[in-house]
Amino acid sequence: MHAWLSARGTYPLLGAILYMLAPYHLYNFHVRGALAEFAALVWLPLIALGIERLPHRRGLLLLALSYGGLIITHLPLAVLTGVFLIGPLMLRRIWLEPRAFPPGALAVTRSPDCYRSKVESGSFMMAV
Repeated sequence: MHAWLSARGTYPLLGAILYMLAPYHLYNFHVRGALAEFAALVWLPLIALGIERLPHRRGLLLLALSYGGLIITHLPLAVLTGVFLIGPLMLRRIWLEPRAFPPGALAVTRSPDCYRSKVESGSFMMAV
C-alpha cells in the first residue's frame, strides 16, 4: 500500500496505516475468523501497484502474480476484485496511457495459468 500510494503522490504512510487498521480487516480476523479472506487482502495493493507500473515488464509480472495469488487465496474476493478494482483501474490506466492495454490484458488473462499446473498435479493443497 505504501509503494502504491507514494507513486500517486498522496500521503503513503497514513494511507498504509489506515488500510491496515480498517475496521473490516480487524473484524474479519478477530470476530469472524475468516483467515483466508484476511490473508487475501494483502494482494489488493499489489494488484493496484502492478496496474500502476503496467507498460513495463515488472508491472506485468507483479499484476499477474498478485492476481494469481488472490485467486488461490480467496476466489470470491478475486471475482469482486476483477470487477471493482482491476476494471476501473485498468480503464483509468488505458485512458492515461494507451500502451498499457496489451500487457494488462495479458497479465489478467494469464494469471490463473501460473497456478493451474500446480493445482492439477496435486502438488498444491487448497483449503476448502
